[in-house]
Amino acid sequence: TAELLSVTHYLLKDSLEEFCPPILRRIEHEMDKRIIDNYINRTDMWWMGYTADWVNNWSIWILSNILTAFIFMPVEREKLLRGVEKLMTEASFYYDCCLADGGCDEGPDYWMVSNGKFFEFCDLIYAATKGKVNFLKDEKAKKICSTYQSFYIGNGYKTSFGDCLSKIGGNYTIIYRIGEKLKNKNLCDFAVQMKKDLIQLKLNYLDQL
Repeated sequence: TAELLSVTHYLLKDSLEEFCPPILRRIEHEMDKRIIDNYINRTDMWWMGYTADWVNNWSIWILSNILTAFIFMPVEREKLLRGVEKLMTEASFYYDCCLADGGCDEGPDYWMVSNGKFFEFCDLIYAATKGKVNFLKDEKAKKICSTYQSFYIGNGYKTSFGDCLSKIGGNYTIIYRIGEKLKNKNLCDFAVQMKKDLIQLKLNYLDQL
């Protein structure tokens, strides 16, 4: 919700200011109270990594959304710096818990809200700092971002474990972005093939109806 509201505020600010200014003021108030200040002043939530020996996808999923809020909302500079520093510290706790091969123990359906969110976090930091902070130079970080390809077995299906389905979802868009960012043509080609396979899978399903 915080991610959605912050991006909405950023993209539609002028239109909302003209249409109904109180909407913007309410978003700013609630975001400051519920997300910005609340996050900066707390370290007791387990997903932050200070009180737990291990964190899972909940950590980077939440941190990525909060980072979006800090960057896209009109946050005071002091709060912004404190918040981003805290976010990067907690993202490092998630990174330390990731497997060396970049795999996701919870299963491939969790990739988008774990490894995929890790990429979004790194990519947003890179963009916000104009390339001065680039976590994606790190080899383990690259593996975390690109590991979905190892799940795929073709024709719209993937290996499945945990509580995951065998059919693929729509992760090809972000996988293509990862391939572009890492200058990995193989990953870009894989994303294109994934999209084609997913479309064919849906067409096959419709033919059976």
